[in-house]
Amino acid sequence: MQDLELAMPRMPLFALTWTLMHKIDQRSPLHGCSADILNRDGVRLMLTIEARDPALSVQVHDLKSYPPEAIAFGMRYSDTISWDDQGRTTADIRRVSTIEPDVAATRSSPAVSEEPTA
Repeated sequence: MQDLELAMPRMPLFALTWTLMHKIDQRSPLHGCSADILNRDGVRLMLTIEARDPALSVQVHDLKSYPPEAIAFGMRYSDTISWDDQGRTTADIRRVSTIEPDVAATRSSPAVSEEPTA
């Protein structure tokens, strides 16, 4: 087990949505990994979340596990937050699990050897 450093490890106020991001650079344990390597080595990403629900005054815990075949190389989550004509923030929850090609990551990451799959 290895912890992955998150770009924003805490969210003091969960008002809309929160995308957990880990930068894969030379310090990351995932640096240089392709889908083939993750499959070969049986790598599994596990996500644990702890939060406090102020409406219920309880701690909330969740655990998700992602096997290598669930990882979409070269993809990113679509933005769910937008602004309307009057500058108001809106969250489109229909897009929460939508992914799209991450063009910037694909261009800058020579470690990804496979084409993105959805």
